[in-house]
Amino acid sequence: LFTAAYQLSASIGVFAAGILSSIAWQYLFLIPAITIVFLPVLVKCLPTKNGIGGKIDKLGFTVFGIAVTLLTLFFSYKAWGLLLGSIVLFVLFAFYIMKAK
Repeated sequence: LFTAAYQLSASIGVFAAGILSSIAWQYLFLIPAITIVFLPVLVKCLPTKNGIGGKIDKLGFTVFGIAVTLLTLFFSYKAWGLLLGSIVLFVLFAFYIMKAK
């Protein structure tokens, strides 16, 4: 099922890219504008019932997010300090997750 969804999205992406490359780039700014116009409708259609899930782990989320950001920046700038910082944060995140309940 996941493979089928990936293949479908990949084929639609190529088709959409062909269409988007044929129009002027200025019109691409209409996509966020349409989203902003329909945002109140989407908010109104959201269910009012709150979820019963657990709390969000803000510290773990932050450490993991910074580690991924540093890793992404390493691939762009090839600065080894970014890779080292990313590895350190991933290791800290792994220890943090192992000790979490």
